[in-house]
Amino acid sequence: MDEVSFPYHEHPLHRSGGFGLLCAGCVKVAYSSDGYRCSECYGHRFFLHKECAESPLQITLSSHPQHPLHFIGTYHDHEKTCHLCGDYISEVSYHCFTCHIYVHIGCARDPPMPVIKNPMDHRGFLTLVTQIMGFTCDVCGGESHSYCYMCHHCYFFCHIGCISLYPEITHPSHPHPLRFLENGEPHYSDGKCGLCGEEFENGRLYHCSACNYSLDLTCVKYPPPLSYVSPKTHEHELTLLPGNMSFTCDACGEYGYRSPYACHQCDIKFHQTCFDLPLLINNNRHDHPIHRTYLFDRGLDLFCGVCHGKLDGPSEAYVCVSCDNFAVHSICATGFRVWDGRELKGKPDEMEDTEPFRVVNGNLINHFSHEEHELRLKNDGNVCQDNIHCRACVRPIDTDPFYSCTQCDFVLHETCANLPRTKRHPLSTTKLTLTSSENFPEGSFTCDACKRHSSGFGYSSGSLCFDVQCISISEPLNHDSHPHALYCFSVCCPLGRDEYCNACGKTCHLGFRCNIPDCDFALDYGCATLPKMVTRRESNDHPLFLRYGGNVSVRFQCHVCKKKLDLKKWFYANGHYSTASHVKCTVGDFSGLTEGTIITHCQYDPDRIWDPYSIWGFKNDVISECDFEVVANDSISGPCCHVCRSRSNMSLMLKTSDGSGRYICSYDCLSGFHPARV
Repeated sequence: MDEVSFPYHEHPLHRSGGFGLLCAGCVKVAYSSDGYRCSECYGHRFFLHKECAESPLQITLSSHPQHPLHFIGTYHDHEKTCHLCGDYISEVSYHCFTCHIYVHIGCARDPPMPVIKNPMDHRGFLTLVTQIMGFTCDVCGGESHSYCYMCHHCYFFCHIGCISLYPEITHPSHPHPLRFLENGEPHYSDGKCGLCGEEFENGRLYHCSACNYSLDLTCVKYPPPLSYVSPKTHEHELTLLPGNMSFTCDACGEYGYRSPYACHQCDIKFHQTCFDLPLLINNNRHDHPIHRTYLFDRGLDLFCGVCHGKLDGPSEAYVCVSCDNFAVHSICATGFRVWDGRELKGKPDEMEDTEPFRVVNGNLINHFSHEEHELRLKNDGNVCQDNIHCRACVRPIDTDPFYSCTQCDFVLHETCANLPRTKRHPLSTTKLTLTSSENFPEGSFTCDACKRHSSGFGYSSGSLCFDVQCISISEPLNHDSHPHALYCFSVCCPLGRDEYCNACGKTCHLGFRCNIPDCDFALDYGCATLPKMVTRRESNDHPLFLRYGGNVSVRFQCHVCKKKLDLKKWFYANGHYSTASHVKCTVGDFSGLTEGTIITHCQYDPDRIWDPYSIWGFKNDVISECDFEVVANDSISGPCCHVCRSRSNMSLMLKTSDGSGRYICSYDCLSGFHPARV
């Protein structure tokens, strides 16, 4: 099967190789062409060997025969260690619920021998101790509470996983013997493994003093193959060249400094992470598949669609198979939150209907979200006097062309009606699907980009969902508040600095930033999608315009809340600056909701219990629920908020559905609402 739902991982897994990845099951480095990978986890680093993913749900271990071991997920507790080898458990393991024993999948599949004779030049026998005990390993120096090997004559203790670590070894990657060092690398060493480039954990390594060549314990236990055949990369067999050497990778064009794979016939070299790159993939910056090719200097200025740096040949890059204006660096194309991890070569093309409607006759259409009735286009250019909002973006119609239902009050902006059914976007590695509000629980959702609650249409994929306003803006974003183009970013990817939104001043976790050197301008999605004009009922129908701060002469008091305005942040004001207000006071917390939407507010138990086996983390945590309906604020003075006791001027408020007539003016007040409060 190309895709499976693994019971102990939140995202679907797809069939793929995992060269150099750490298996989450057996916690061994994989050099396999067959396994399962996650498309959504950071850098697609979650990988399972095929045999680990297909492990039985229950086994009996020879060293623990009294109880069966059950296959479980342990991602809620990252401090668990395997009681056989002593290493940390990743996301899945075998567990004895009676004795609270955890065992790696690999250790359970290949259990240790009960007695070993003369290991590691140790005279005598080492016996497997099948009880949990505290000890210090005499090989690696680590302290553990687990099973171990023990010599009863000299009280020699050893991790089960360290039994193969001799004082001196011959490793396939090096012609000379390597000696075990437990007090750190020599002063002349660069402090990194000669194969993987990682620093040495706890200062323990194997070292050749004649060649200044060092290996960490992971590469000693799980060395990469000395030769590898990768038909999708190169026609000849590739050979590992262990050691420190400078080279330029013929795949990504970047500098390398140790242990490449090389073809001696063609005199080309690759990073270990580059030579097994896929041939045909999807990219979330482009709607068409892109294929890996050798990019020669075409005499054109091509820029990477991800990092926006210039693409210089000759080197490998990914280019669109359908158009000639999109190209990506090899590393960028398969990087963080860009690639869905799927190799498309040899797989059938996706056949999807992206058209959102079918034309009935002239200006009459049948939209997928309202198939029971037909919609007619209205494009007279007049201001829509009625308070009508688009069902997709939940914004007023105003003078924009729109489709109106011939039999009910369903309306859509013309641009919203033309939104494609499926779309690729920088916010998601996988393709997003347009969904109408009726298909969401309670008819609403929270956008994962701007965090607004919306009852409009949303683009969703798995657990992610985004409103159409956030999806409608893409990079490069040319915003009136800044002279340079802005590009999408996420602080989940290491940036080296914190980003702060120039509109609201808050930490910007997901949004757009300027790539010009020394320009730290950034916008979060919530501010980037603010309406440029808002009409409020108390402003005598005069529109308020979005102002981007700066040195302006304006009243320093918000017209709505009567509090001071911070001119360094964005605000709304009329044409003469005689009326001004905060962004939140102008737009309101419920601007993404339509009248009649029901919101359920849950009150949580402060003494709720953590449940490590629940996907939600807690159990028995909701002690009360209360439903609220979104209603229009049509009164002259505005109703009094039940929590803050102030009269609200917001155009929308929440009203309890139990008939008590209590109102809520904001989400801050909703979080402090208690049903029993009078």
